[in-house]
Formats: sequence, structure tokens, C-alpha cells
Amino acid sequence: MSLLDGLMGSVLISVILSSILFGILTVQAHSYWTRFPNDPVWVRRLVLLLWVVDAAHQIAGTWAMYNYLVRHFLDPTYLAINDAALGTTVTLEPIPALAVQLYFARRLYILNPAWWPMVALIVLLALVAFGMGMACGIIIHTLHFLVEFHNYTWLVTGWLIVCAVCDVLIAISIAYQLWNSRSGFKATDKLLTTLTVWTVNTGMIPAGFAIADAVTFIKLPNTLVHLSLNIMLAKLYSNTAMGFLNRRRSEKVTPRIRTADSAGGTRGQPPSSIHLNTFTTMTGSRAGAYQYTTTTATTPANKRQSAEPNVRFEVKTEQFVEENDEYGEQSSPPSFHPFSAAYGKPQGWDENARTSRPTYTSQNSDRRI
Repeated sequence: MSLLDGLMGSVLISVILSSILFGILTVQAHSYWTRFPNDPVWVRRLVLLLWVVDAAHQIAGTWAMYNYLVRHFLDPTYLAINDAALGTTVTLEPIPALAVQLYFARRLYILNPAWWPMVALIVLLALVAFGMGMACGIIIHTLHFLVEFHNYTWLVTGWLIVCAVCDVLIAISIAYQLWNSRSGFKATDKLLTTLTVWTVNTGMIPAGFAIADAVTFIKLPNTLVHLSLNIMLAKLYSNTAMGFLNRRRSEKVTPRIRTADSAGGTRGQPPSSIHLNTFTTMTGSRAGAYQYTTTTATTPANKRQSAEPNVRFEVKTEQFVEENDEYGEQSSPPSFHPFSAAYGKPQGWDENARTSRPTYTSQNSDRRI
């Protein structure tokens, strides 16, 4: 392996692949902004932050390759120099990592507030990893040669390992909560399974790259393979988080009404319009009234689906209602009381009667829901 291959070959490939990931991130960000305009402002700002940081990260990596391979093409000694643009890629990497980890920590707390100790641990690890990563980013700008970065092996490996542990905890915790949230409904369980897979990918893929970065940093000190993996790591955080955000409502649960056909089987169709008819019966005495309510719902058959039978069901309720007059005493029967103020007393009403005859009030409504 030539000196150029060992130092800049892997970094060049990494920059090319990261440019592809940045293009995918741009498409995902545009899709998010158009599909979820009503999301909270802070989530939309998070997406904007991820895109801006990744854009700056891509520009820095591309400019570093231009300096190494074009501007100093005839100067092999420059390959050992720590270019400022290359150091900038290390400085920017902890920012999307922290943003994504804190976002998923919040999601875990929303899923189950009782898991706040785990959430606190994840937040602590994310902040520690961010601090160590920013320390690495600041230190690398003080070095003249790239090889001097290996004097801080403990800091670099500690940063990457803490970051990987945090990602694994996020993936396992959220996947566990989503898996236990299954309700037995096929459509809902399918959506939860999809979110679980995306969550596992969100945590495990960056964690795998972080561990590989730490291993190559220790085992391959004379190459920049570890730096190429670090360049890819920032793009992975942003893309996996955007994939999760765009996947939240990409699969919609369509409610279906199960009806019996003439052959004894079942058919399913999405409910179109439901007409409700409510018939209320009130009977009672001076102390109160029994209120009987029957609600009938009917779904009309679609003209294009005339083979589908109509659906009709009834809900009956019985309730004892106590009514007080304006002086706080139980006086008139509740079946007439609600109508007295608006329409006057019915004909034939006896003021001295102790009990009332049964009265029937029909409330018919035709509502489309």
C-alpha cells in the first residue's frame, strides 16, 4: 500500500460516500418540511440544524480533499500535515450526535415516564460524549501533524465508546417500549414493528461505526481509516434520525368495518359515512326520571359497491337523572322541566300532581361522521 493510499485513499472514498448521504439527507429534509408542516417548531429547527451542520461538514471534508490532492499535489510531505478543514470535520461530528441522542431520549421518556432513570443515564452519556468529542475537535486544531493525534488515544477511544454505549441503550430501550406497546391489531402492530426496526437501525448502525472507528484508531495508527469512519459517522446520525421522523406517519391505519355477508363469511371496507338516529324516552316522578336512549347507526351502501351489505347497530342506555328546580328543591318531573322554560308547560299539565305521566321526546339527527 502506497503512502497516498494509506493516508488519503480511504478519506477520499469516505468523502464521496458522505456526499451521497448528504444528498439523501437533503431529500429527507425536504420531504419532512413538506409532509409535516404542523410539527412543533423545535423539531423543525432540529431538522434544520442537522441539515446545516451536515452541509458544513460536507464542505469541510471536500475542501480538505481539494487541499491535499489538488493544491499540494506535488508536495507529498503535506500528507502528514493536519489541514484545518480536515480538523473541522472532527469538530462538527459531535453536534448531530448530541442532537439525535437527546431527541431519542425525549422520545423514550414520552413512551414511558417511569423509565426516567434510563433517560437520565442516556442524557448523561450523551453530554459526556459531546464534551469529549468537542475536546477532540479543539485539540486537533492545535496539532501540526496528524500523527500527533495519537497522543490522545484515551480521549478519542473514550469518546467513541461512550457514544456507542449511549446509542445501544437508546436502541434497546425504545425498541423494548415499542414492542410492548403492541395492541393485537394488525395495522397498529405493523406500524410499531416498522418503528422498532428504524429505532434499532438508528442506534446500532452509528454504534457499529463508532466502535470500528475506535478499533482502527488503535490498530491502524499509520493510516487515516479511523478518520474516514469518523466522517461517515456524522452523516449516519442525521440520516437515521430523519428516516425515523419521516417514517412516523408514512403508514396510516385505516379503520375497517367487519360485516357478515350472505355466505357466512366476512368482508371489510373502510367506513364512508355513518348516519346516527337518537331516540330518547324519559319517564319518572317528582324525584327524578329514567332516561332511555337508543342510538341507531346506519352506513349506506356505496353505489359502486352494491354487493356490500348495509351495517346497522344500536346502542341502548338507561340512566336515572335527578332534576332540581331553580329554588333547589325537587319539584316538577324532569321529563317536562327542560321544556318548560323554552316552550311553556304542556297542555293538560296539573301543577298539583305528585307524579307525571310518561312522556316521550324524540331527538332525531342525521349527522355525517
